[in-house]
Amino acid sequence: MVGATRMLRDRRRDVVQARQRRAAITPSEPAQRAAADLRRSGYLVVSGYYSAERCAALRGEIDRIMAEQPDVVQKDKVDADHRVFGAEHASTAIAAFHDDEFLHGVGEAYGGRALVNHTTLAARLRARPGNLGSGQGWHRDAFHFQYKAMIYLTDVGPENGPFQFLADSHHPLTIFADMLRGRLDAPPLTRLSEAQIARLLGRDQARLTTFSAAAGTLILFDSSAIHRGSPIGQGVRYALTNYYYEPHQLVDAMKEKFFPLARAHARSSSVA
Repeated sequence: MVGATRMLRDRRRDVVQARQRRAAITPSEPAQRAAADLRRSGYLVVSGYYSAERCAALRGEIDRIMAEQPDVVQKDKVDADHRVFGAEHASTAIAAFHDDEFLHGVGEAYGGRALVNHTTLAARLRARPGNLGSGQGWHRDAFHFQYKAMIYLTDVGPENGPFQFLADSHHPLTIFADMLRGRLDAPPLTRLSEAQIARLLGRDQARLTTFSAAAGTLILFDSSAIHRGSPIGQGVRYALTNYYYEPHQLVDAMKEKFFPLARAHARSSSVA
């Protein structure tokens, strides 16, 4: 468990450094209150953040970008999960979500560090046999601090590929314990099998949170936790997700991870 021990040490050091950096950021009072709620469980749900009309307009924007720029659409093996990174470049309506100061401020208050929204993902997930859902199965984004903001643009029920989150799996001590209990792979491996998840949930099924919610629901979460978009059984699920990083993390390798990005377009919408 050398990798796990190193991870635990690095996370503790990261927490200390974050406390030292907090004085350099100035999030708003609402952002600080939301970050306190986020800190309790690793996620925060805000119902009705966008109206149904705004969600419908944004779905149209995603369809338009994918039709106009098919070369930037990333697809899974069964043609279920369609993704466009950098969607803010191709739509002023999506750029409004990308630039949302409240979402940015919550992340900075939660992490105690300056953040940059590197990209907004526009995603359309369709029911197809054998699909693994958004994100292609259970995973964590990293073993260090990570923060995302996602908004449902369609109503999402149990069969529509809802987001799922394993409670407490972002806490350093729980990460270490889960590696032992679930016989998980050591860092830097971040993917988990169904068997590993079953071992973790076999001890405590209540750790699994499934986010069925209406269009316009905002979900803020620590994506160093174990999570997934569950396989979709029917319908189509649309969502936008902001990917926040510390400035020093945006090295060339990170930028290449999201390539290709959507291009600017003269007919991008001004929906607000």
